[in-house]
Order: sequence, then C-alpha cells, then structure tokens
Amino acid sequence: MRRLLVIAIVMTAACGGGADAPSCQQALGHYYSAGCTYFDQTETPPPQIPQNEMVAFCQFAASEAPDSCQDDLDAWLECNDAVPDMATSNADCDCSNAYMALLRCD
Repeated sequence: MRRLLVIAIVMTAACGGGADAPSCQQALGHYYSAGCTYFDQTETPPPQIPQNEMVAFCQFAASEAPDSCQDDLDAWLECNDAVPDMATSNADCDCSNAYMALLRCD
C-alpha cells in the first residue's frame, strides 16, 4: 500500500499535479506580450482584437460556461500562457484549436 501511494505521488508530481490554469489576465497578457494577437474573422480584412476585449471575453466565458467546459477553458488559457516569450511566427501563436473547442463547448 505504501509503495502504491509513493507511485501515485510521483505520478501526480510528474503530470503537473492538476495545477490551476493561469487566469485570463495572466494568460492573455503573456500571449499579447509575446507579440501574438487575436483577429476578428467576421470582418475583411480582419482587425486585431485588443487584449482588454479578449480578457473580457475570457472572464465572461469563465463565469458563464458550464462546468463541462472548464477543461476546454483551461486548455485555451494554458495554450495562451505557453506561447514562446518572443513569438516569431503565426505557428508560435496558434491556439486556434483550443479556442475553437472552447467556443463549441456547451
């Protein structure tokens, strides 16, 4: 039993231990400071969405999304927070899969 407990503790530490996702402000602040941005794809040409608008959207999603969408929200926040500090390409900034999963969640 003790051996099983030690293995569980090691696995939890190795997998991040269920650490909390970053806040909307932290994740999007990092994303935008890395040189990344979101665009409004409903307009041509697509204008940039200011950081404060994305933070407001994120906070709204965090407060209104059902519990079943929490993993999608966390994945999107973690993606935003994980972009390289000085993104050099669109690929560095690509959190579109996580963002779309959050938008489709219900």
